[in-house]
Amino acid sequence: MVRRMFVHASIVLCALMALLPAAAFGQAASGLAGVVKDTTGAVLPGVTVEAASPVLIEKVRTATTDDQGQYKIIELRPGAYTVTFTITGFASVKREGIELPAAFTATVNAELRVGAVEETVTVSGQSPIVDVQSTLRQNVLSNQMMDALPSLRTPQSFVPYIPGVVGGLGQIGRDTAVLSINGGRGTEANVSIDGAADHTFEGPGGGAFTYYINQASVQEVAVSIGGQSAEQGVSGITTNLIPKEGSNRFTGFFFLGYGDENLQSDNLTDDLRDRGLTAVNSLKKIWDVNPAWGGPILRDRLWFYNAYRHWGSINYLAGLYFNATPLDWSYTPDTSRQAVTEVWDKSANLRLTWQATPKNKISLFYDEQPHCTCNRNFSATVAPEATQYGVWSPNGFRQASWKSPVSNRLYLEASISQTFSDWETARQINPAVAPDTIAVTTQAGAVSAFRADSNYGNHINLPITYKASANYVTGSHAFKTGFGLLRGQRRHTREMGGDVTYRLTSSTNGVPNQITQWATPLQWFEDLNADLGMFAQDQWTTKRLTLNAGLRYDYFNASVPAQRLPETRFLPARSFEAVKDVPNWHDVSPRVGVSYDLFGNGKTALKVMVGRYVSGQTLAIARANNPIETSVSSSSRTWTDTNRNFVPDCDLRNQQANEECARGNLSFGQPNATATRYDEDVLRGSGKRGYNWEVSSSVQREVVPGVSVTAAYNRRWYGNFTVTDNLLFTPEDFDHFCITAPRDQRLPEGGGYQVCDLWDIDPVLFNTQNNLVTFSKNYGTQREVYDGYDLTFNARLRGGAQVSGGLNGGRSITDSCFVVDSPSLRFCRISPPFLNQFKLFGVYPLPWNMQVSAALQSVPGAMILASYVATNAEIRPSLGRNLAAGVNGNVTVDLIEPG
Repeated sequence: MVRRMFVHASIVLCALMALLPAAAFGQAASGLAGVVKDTTGAVLPGVTVEAASPVLIEKVRTATTDDQGQYKIIELRPGAYTVTFTITGFASVKREGIELPAAFTATVNAELRVGAVEETVTVSGQSPIVDVQSTLRQNVLSNQMMDALPSLRTPQSFVPYIPGVVGGLGQIGRDTAVLSINGGRGTEANVSIDGAADHTFEGPGGGAFTYYINQASVQEVAVSIGGQSAEQGVSGITTNLIPKEGSNRFTGFFFLGYGDENLQSDNLTDDLRDRGLTAVNSLKKIWDVNPAWGGPILRDRLWFYNAYRHWGSINYLAGLYFNATPLDWSYTPDTSRQAVTEVWDKSANLRLTWQATPKNKISLFYDEQPHCTCNRNFSATVAPEATQYGVWSPNGFRQASWKSPVSNRLYLEASISQTFSDWETARQINPAVAPDTIAVTTQAGAVSAFRADSNYGNHINLPITYKASANYVTGSHAFKTGFGLLRGQRRHTREMGGDVTYRLTSSTNGVPNQITQWATPLQWFEDLNADLGMFAQDQWTTKRLTLNAGLRYDYFNASVPAQRLPETRFLPARSFEAVKDVPNWHDVSPRVGVSYDLFGNGKTALKVMVGRYVSGQTLAIARANNPIETSVSSSSRTWTDTNRNFVPDCDLRNQQANEECARGNLSFGQPNATATRYDEDVLRGSGKRGYNWEVSSSVQREVVPGVSVTAAYNRRWYGNFTVTDNLLFTPEDFDHFCITAPRDQRLPEGGGYQVCDLWDIDPVLFNTQNNLVTFSKNYGTQREVYDGYDLTFNARLRGGAQVSGGLNGGRSITDSCFVVDSPSLRFCRISPPFLNQFKLFGVYPLPWNMQVSAALQSVPGAMILASYVATNAEIRPSLGRNLAAGVNGNVTVDLIEPG
């Protein structure tokens, strides 16, 4: 019955995957390499090397040593291996207990003595811990480590444990991390499932994602932090998740976590109550239910792995309550109902792994994963009814892959994967709030909206990734070539209740004084035609030296299709022509690395690597050039509601002044003449895309069996910076002024010093713009350079203990000392001190199948800054006139140098 159920499930899954186009492959694979010699030290060609493991559905992978006695076996799954060496005239050697982590090449050498093939010498020993062939810098976390460490129980939440990583996580149960290392960009951090990137088109650099991996589906996590091969385009942190595939025996897993308000104390003291605070931020409920299981459908032929998860949290918000009168024009707090913010996630997935023939392995994976941030945009001035109900549905990930060891030298693989999402920002589920409910903001609040949120719509992302590669392996060479192609569409919609928003003087008995008309409903599209990367790389080993050389070609092309908007309440139908090549880039990036086995015993590796990487990019530039995005989509008009009926008694289709409404924006619905434009030289050509170079050198040493230490130096620098130049301004259009810093003991010398090199635009030009995005090299030299070091260790001890950690220090120096608009060069060069951090984490097994785990981090705090809001009255004596912003204007001034 169970088998029949999963056979039906596999048929359904195959049908779903068939809806996708065909063809990519994973970077999670590991390998074995080494040299075989006889007892005299002479190399032995023609030796058959077999790698056997229960994690391989085909059981055994083989290779043959070349004329230098070297062999390589690539694309192996992480797990425990037994390696056997056989050749006629010599006794066989069997090496047992080789623990192979993800994306690691283990050096396993052998020495064969003369004897009968039937004789077998079995060797047991510590698994290799130093990779003497690859220049990739990475950290690997096993399933055991992930299950044990204190964390948010998401694979990405372990990345901040790695020394050098900067950044952290957001809400409990969410993976909204922006992480970077060694001067990299957090927006370029990527998460991959079996080598296929999981992201959407929402982020500016490709790092945004809406698919949150179900931890019960993950076997290991391999985090690449530097030295990326030509297979990867950007240099950001890549968290590659190696999935569980099932095996020939049934196994299961179950995790349950729960907490509520009875398990949390609060700090609501009598003193706070006396000062008016009636409730504090606190937990209402948090939960995590995570079962999983897997096993054979057909032994040695078809395996499955299935996981489900439902996790989330609900929290009370301090000082905020539901609105007792949600449709009134004022806010009446219901103090018996404290506001809450709710977040939940679900995941239901299935992976099928089919050994179709001895040479062909097919994997299918599907994960349906709805999410809800059920109270988006809440704040102290937003009633719960006015927040957005943000739900991602449908949302998930699907993947099909094919892998084929055609021979012991040729290995082929291809895959297709897709992260699909429809992020809808909807009204709260409240019968009182109808679709035409008009949103209200108040003049007294910053961004207050007490009646209904003003922005609803869908954000549909359909990226699809095709990947394919071919590996040709001899004992000395491992040549790989392939491509990755990402393409897809982004579709956005927006609508407002009644197509207008009101502004009132206050949230209690407020008087309307402004109406904003919107050109809604709106919809705008952008297309990623090609984010193509083609690469070739060779790993060549001669004696103790391994050269890793690669070359990558990147092509990026995005566009905006022709679009048409139907007639709206205030505007006629409009049409917009297509915009092509926004941008259209070509780049060639070399990567070269050298790894040297210093003593020839596989225990000390000296590595040097240099490589060029392109900057991460999605559809941000295409959206900035979308004519719908750059058209005037709103018109705000002063409104005098004479009869207090909260209805503007004027012709809103006419932007001229009339009965109750002042004149609106006469460009409403038209192209925005002041919209930011892009220099053609920025948008199109070869070598125009942002990039960075990375250089690293390291020494890794196995000090005792299972324990290695690494010392590394890293340097990164960026190029193709852009600036935004207002073409209506010149430096001569600014007037200089100074202010006096306030007296404060926290400031240098207690404050009271002069702060100058401050400038204000000529009032005639205030609020005018004609912006052009162009290269900063047209104005001067801009630099951003990172230098840093790593001192780390990794220990896999007998008995199952695992400990990792170390020191990292570094700094990024930025320099943009040239004039674009304002003549100010204040703080144009920032050179902070070296910032150091220490991290340590590990798992230690205890008797009775128990274990203890811990994580310790000591990292720099937030940058110390000091700013001061100087008023027009303070500035006028030095400036000799009022600020361009007027007598009520002000300027925020940095009082100390950043960093």
